[in-house]
Amino acid sequence: MLEFENAKPPEILALSREKTVFLLPVAPLQDYGAHLPMGLGIAQARELAKGIGERLERELAGWSVVLFPSAPLGVDAAASYLAINVRGHVLRDWLIDACSGLHRLGFRRFIAVSGELGPQQLTAIEEAGRMLRRRIHPNWIFKLARWNTPSPLLISASSAIPGPPDIRRSLIFPNFLEHGGALDTSIALALDPARVSRDYLTLPARSLDLGSFERWWLHRRKKIIGYWGQPAAATELDGKTYFSKPPSASPLNSSPFWRVAKTCGEISGLGIR
Repeated sequence: MLEFENAKPPEILALSREKTVFLLPVAPLQDYGAHLPMGLGIAQARELAKGIGERLERELAGWSVVLFPSAPLGVDAAASYLAINVRGHVLRDWLIDACSGLHRLGFRRFIAVSGELGPQQLTAIEEAGRMLRRRIHPNWIFKLARWNTPSPLLISASSAIPGPPDIRRSLIFPNFLEHGGALDTSIALALDPARVSRDYLTLPARSLDLGSFERWWLHRRKKIIGYWGQPAAATELDGKTYFSKPPSASPLNSSPFWRVAKTCGEISGLGIR
């Protein structure tokens, strides 16, 4: 897998226009609790993207994958008190511009992977994909120059991760059952144990025993801080399971990685089933 920031121009230009996929990891910088790094979502998105790229290269002979630098772009962070957010159109336009610049050179296939699953985040990515397919671009010269070529295809891979209960609970803001709890801490342990404060084992379980409206109001007023969930229940094994790449007969087919990779293949027609 080629890393875009480390690639030399001849390496990029030598890639097949029809058999190259670009992976774009994005996520906000936000508070996950005192035991976890602010950039956990970014690291999570990059690791998911790397897993997708490895599988594509392994299963599709002759295809190449290019991994973009991780972009610290998030629209709605779960912990709103300490978070670096951007407006939705900023993330959307960054994706459009990045894909358009490469589409000008003949590349067509792009996959965005988000480390944050809030509704506004995923909507901004999906909107970028729709605008690229419909050639709605702020630069009319771009549209005129590429009118007779196939449209670029941008997939929001992380839209495959939330299940129906998650979607119903987070229709207008990221209303997750946990944040910085067992799952996030497990992911951090799998990525880099040295970046997790060892006192996570002594942290008490916390819950946000609030109604949806009250949680939305606190989120809107930037009052949601720290973690909720049970960090002490985290294990490195659970984190590795999250990033697992199982065979088709495995019960882990419901893992986030598997659902993302399967969706990428089905939507883009890259041959993954």
